[in-house]
Amino acid sequence: MKNKKKEAVISIVLVTCIIIAVNIFASDNFYRADFTKGKIYTIGDSTKDILGNLKGRLHIKFYVSGDLPPRVIPIKRNVLDILSEYQRYGRGSVNLSILNPDGNAEVENDAKMAGIQQVQLNVIGQNREELQSVYMGIALFYEDRSEVLPVVMSISDIEFQLTSAILKLTKDEKERVVFLDKKLELPPDLDPQMRVQLMAQMPPGRSIHEDTRAVAEALTEMYHVEQKKISEGEFFSEDTSVVVIHEAANLTPWEKFAVDQFVMDGGNLVVLQSGLQVSQQGFAQARNFNYNDMLKSYGFKLNKDMVKDLFNYSVMVPQGNMRYLTPYPLWIKVSPEQIGEDFPDSIRNSGTLAFSFASSIDTDPVEGVNYRTVASSSGRSWAESGMVTLDPSQIKAPAKSEMKIYDLAVLGEGSFKSHFTEDTLPEIIKESGSGFLQKASEGASILLISSPEFILDTTMRNFRSNGIFFLNMIDYLTNSTELMNIRSRGQGYTFINPKISDNAKTVIKWTGILLMPIFVVIFGIIRMFWRIKLSGRST
Repeated sequence: MKNKKKEAVISIVLVTCIIIAVNIFASDNFYRADFTKGKIYTIGDSTKDILGNLKGRLHIKFYVSGDLPPRVIPIKRNVLDILSEYQRYGRGSVNLSILNPDGNAEVENDAKMAGIQQVQLNVIGQNREELQSVYMGIALFYEDRSEVLPVVMSISDIEFQLTSAILKLTKDEKERVVFLDKKLELPPDLDPQMRVQLMAQMPPGRSIHEDTRAVAEALTEMYHVEQKKISEGEFFSEDTSVVVIHEAANLTPWEKFAVDQFVMDGGNLVVLQSGLQVSQQGFAQARNFNYNDMLKSYGFKLNKDMVKDLFNYSVMVPQGNMRYLTPYPLWIKVSPEQIGEDFPDSIRNSGTLAFSFASSIDTDPVEGVNYRTVASSSGRSWAESGMVTLDPSQIKAPAKSEMKIYDLAVLGEGSFKSHFTEDTLPEIIKESGSGFLQKASEGASILLISSPEFILDTTMRNFRSNGIFFLNMIDYLTNSTELMNIRSRGQGYTFINPKISDNAKTVIKWTGILLMPIFVVIFGIIRMFWRIKLSGRST
């Protein structure tokens, strides 16, 4: 009896020691199995590298109330887990503080100084609904700088918010992204009726303050972003990494020269332009813009057509007092499988994109330049030129034999040759006798996207993946890859591959519907026969 008691005590001690040892080992060798598609419960390799290479001390303060509504408690727990990972992978450079401002005047004042205020949450109690004030915010401090996430009520993008905040704190210099300003402004005291008439006749010109605010604001996480007019004799600043031309009708001779020399100096040029102009009368026709010749000299041919695709999004169409959804071939779906295979997964996994009113792109290769298809239509697409109708009820698909794949976005990289010669230089350059760069360095790149609507705010409300993709492409061009993988995690809705036939889709559908019931029935039959066998009864 004594031996049994002794063995039991020894067993308990050994099990306790093993549990303690496992916990000590696990605290230094953390691992979590995350089976979510976007891996939203674990931090990525990019974040781990950033945390592991911190040169100074980062202090993270999580201000959170002790008494939270039941629906918020799981969010708090997940945020704490993720913050603990940040501390762990910081390898001593990250301090984490969990602070409860409720009833503590000093902590409450500290939270307010950091920029974190209480938020009001609806709480359903016993037969009534009431408001509860809680703290749920994060402040980050690095040297003499700080960033704040005033309200954290979701973990879907918590890693992106935290890591981008850390980069803003730790980066000494930001590269510059310049949107060429071609927005024409009318006099403020103009007659309202005259203003409407003139605006209808004005050439298109996009503004980051009115048309693409969402993308511009997102870019500020990593870059200095500005909209700039280039005056005669002025060039882009040396810290400019990317110049964006967004649906400009015409460039002045000097603007063309400034853009050309920016590319020749190894810069990155992004052009959003189409070959047809969409009108309010329900059709599209050829668009004329005076820098098309410059694109051609770089090896790009933007066709004066409009691509239509059977793999598309639907549009709401009014009919009498009713509205109904109908497929719209001019709103093209571009799945990850239609993104160039040689691009990183962070770009290919940005989600399913929307190319609306897009033209096809061909290339006439220039020596020393490598051209790659960034995005293409499905194999069930066709292109129309001339006067193209926009009415979905009037769009008729051609025979399958006439359908093919079209390039919708193309990237050229390499040693472009200048569009200008000694004879075509702007007069101010000729008069000054200044030289000009006739060939680009190897680092130059030009990205042509044939859908000007691609990054508009109106487009982004329905197709958020477009913004993710565009931001990742800017990062790719500038080699700023820290946020690319994080930004793409869990983004976008994934559609069935357009290359799958209708018969294959039917098989997939019915397999999903019937497979599980069939498994249950088979399991039930096997279990029934097994029990009969164990009971000894005959069948």
